[in-house]
Amino acid sequence: MAEVSYEGKTFEVDEDGFLLRFDDWCPEWLDYVKESEGIAELSDDHKKVIDFLQDYYKKNGIAPMVRIMTKNTGYKLKDIELFGAKKIQSATPKSKSRKNSKNKNSKEETKQTQRRVGGVSHDLNIRCDFSYRMQSALNRNIATATTTATSGSTAYKLAMTADYTFSRLLTLSGYLDWQKNVPLVSASAYPTITADFGFSMKFSLTR
Repeated sequence: MAEVSYEGKTFEVDEDGFLLRFDDWCPEWLDYVKESEGIAELSDDHKKVIDFLQDYYKKNGIAPMVRIMTKNTGYKLKDIELFGAKKIQSATPKSKSRKNSKNKNSKEETKQTQRRVGGVSHDLNIRCDFSYRMQSALNRNIATATTTATSGSTAYKLAMTADYTFSRLLTLSGYLDWQKNVPLVSASAYPTITADFGFSMKFSLTR
């Protein structure tokens, strides 16, 4: 568990930098996120989405589906770039002067988004562990000077995990566990091989 300190306050965050407790949300945390994301000021569109997400989480304990958010906020699904963009376009037509102001803000936000994407480390982290174990039980006859195996096995194990940071909001993970067991005495057991693999996707709207 990691901690982030900002303006005299300390926040507990997970390995991806998201708040562990919803109750820790405060103006200082919002200022910290704005600074880390390169956002100078929050627009009315930003505030509208943030307020809806907080109210929904307080009532339901989970983040809303994107379609629910667009239905309640009035934004078009195609205009919301989920993976880290800051530009949000309203589905309601606006005046020409408003559009000109919005185009100017969009250019500034596009530059901020480009800087932010450049700051994300799109690393592919792969970890691999391999183990080899051989154990046996032997029966030694001193009189005849012979040795007989009574039990035992040779085990091989391969464990691999991979994590890829697609964006600040999306992380992809996968794993593979492979094991092979070869008995020393084939009369009582047979060689076996087991393999497990999986894939997961972590998406968060809390930041």
